[in-house]
Amino acid sequence: MTAKHTRGPWAIRDDNEDGVVSIVGSSGIVLARVRTATVEPGDENARLISAAPELLDELIEQDKFIGVLAGTVPISEKDTHRRIAMHRESVRAAIAKAIGN
Repeated sequence: MTAKHTRGPWAIRDDNEDGVVSIVGSSGIVLARVRTATVEPGDENARLISAAPELLDELIEQDKFIGVLAGTVPISEKDTHRRIAMHRESVRAAIAKAIGN
Protein backbone atom coordinates (compact mmCIF):
# COMPACT_ATOMS: atom_id res chain seq x y z
CA MET A 1 0.00 0.00 0.00
CA THR A 2 1.50 3.29 -1.05
CA ALA A 3 0.21 6.70 -0.08
CA LYS A 4 -0.18 9.35 -2.76
CA HIS A 5 -1.31 12.17 -0.49
CA THR A 6 0.68 15.20 0.59
CA ARG A 7 3.01 14.01 3.34
CA GLY A 8 2.58 15.48 6.81
CA PRO A 9 2.75 17.22 9.01
CA TRP A 10 -0.34 19.25 8.26
CA ALA A 11 -1.39 22.29 10.26
CA ILE A 12 -4.47 24.44 10.78
CA ARG A 13 -4.39 28.06 9.63
CA ASP A 14 -7.08 30.55 10.61
CA ASP A 15 -7.82 32.55 7.46
CA ASN A 16 -9.81 35.19 9.37
CA GLU A 17 -12.90 34.29 7.38
CA ASP A 18 -16.19 33.69 9.13
CA GLY A 19 -16.15 30.03 10.17
CA VAL A 20 -13.40 28.87 7.77
CA VAL A 21 -9.93 27.51 8.51
CA SER A 22 -7.40 26.06 6.08
CA ILE A 23 -5.51 22.80 6.40
CA VAL A 24 -2.01 23.44 5.08
CA GLY A 25 0.86 21.14 4.23
CA SER A 26 4.41 21.67 5.46
CA SER A 27 5.18 23.64 2.29
CA GLY A 28 2.36 26.06 3.13
CA ILE A 29 0.08 24.92 0.30
CA VAL A 30 -3.63 24.84 1.20
CA LEU A 31 -4.85 21.24 1.12
CA ALA A 32 -8.41 21.88 2.29
CA ARG A 33 -10.66 24.58 3.61
CA VAL A 34 -12.95 23.61 6.46
CA ARG A 35 -16.09 25.41 7.55
CA THR A 36 -16.15 25.18 11.33
CA ALA A 37 -18.67 25.80 14.06
CA THR A 38 -16.18 28.27 15.53
CA VAL A 39 -13.44 30.32 13.92
CA GLU A 40 -10.83 28.84 16.22
CA PRO A 41 -8.02 26.66 14.87
CA GLY A 42 -8.82 24.28 17.73
CA ASP A 43 -12.04 23.12 16.05
CA GLU A 44 -12.43 19.35 16.45
CA ASN A 45 -13.04 18.61 12.75
CA ALA A 46 -10.08 20.70 11.61
CA ARG A 47 -7.84 19.05 14.23
CA LEU A 48 -8.89 15.60 13.06
CA ILE A 49 -8.23 16.44 9.41
CA SER A 50 -4.84 17.98 10.18
CA ALA A 51 -3.86 14.84 12.15
CA ALA A 52 -4.68 12.54 9.19
CA PRO A 53 -1.08 12.02 7.96
CA GLU A 54 0.13 11.02 11.43
CA LEU A 55 -2.87 8.74 11.94
CA LEU A 56 -2.22 7.04 8.59
CA ASP A 57 1.48 6.60 9.37
CA GLU A 58 0.58 4.97 12.69
CA LEU A 59 -1.94 2.65 11.02
CA ILE A 60 0.71 1.53 8.54
CA GLU A 61 3.10 0.81 11.43
CA GLN A 62 0.38 -1.10 13.30
CA ASP A 63 -0.30 -3.19 10.19
CA LYS A 64 3.38 -4.18 10.13
CA PHE A 65 3.35 -4.96 13.86
CA ILE A 66 0.20 -7.08 13.59
CA GLY A 67 1.88 -9.02 10.78
CA VAL A 68 4.90 -9.71 12.99
CA LEU A 69 2.65 -10.59 15.93
CA ALA A 70 0.69 -13.07 13.82
CA GLY A 71 3.93 -14.91 13.10
CA THR A 72 4.81 -15.24 16.80
CA VAL A 73 1.54 -16.81 18.02
CA PRO A 74 1.41 -20.61 17.95
CA ILE A 75 -0.96 -21.96 15.27
CA SER A 76 -2.82 -23.91 17.96
CA GLU A 77 -4.21 -20.67 19.41
CA LYS A 78 -6.98 -20.31 16.83
CA ASP A 79 -8.95 -17.64 18.75
CA THR A 80 -5.87 -15.44 19.02
CA HIS A 81 -5.19 -15.83 15.29
CA ARG A 82 -8.84 -14.98 14.53
CA ARG A 83 -8.65 -11.82 16.65
CA ILE A 84 -5.33 -10.78 15.11
CA ALA A 85 -6.80 -11.30 11.62
CA MET A 86 -9.87 -9.21 12.52
CA HIS A 87 -7.73 -6.35 13.84
CA ARG A 88 -5.47 -6.45 10.81
CA GLU A 89 -8.48 -6.43 8.49
CA SER A 90 -9.81 -3.31 10.24
CA VAL A 91 -6.43 -1.58 10.09
CA ARG A 92 -6.02 -2.42 6.40
CA ALA A 93 -9.55 -1.19 5.62
CA ALA A 94 -8.78 2.15 7.29
CA ILE A 95 -5.49 2.44 5.38
CA ALA A 96 -7.21 1.61 2.09
CA LYS A 97 -9.91 4.21 2.76
CA ALA A 98 -7.25 6.82 3.52
CA ILE A 99 -5.09 6.18 0.47
CA GLY A 100 -7.88 5.36 -1.96
CA ASN A 101 -7.28 1.67 -2.62
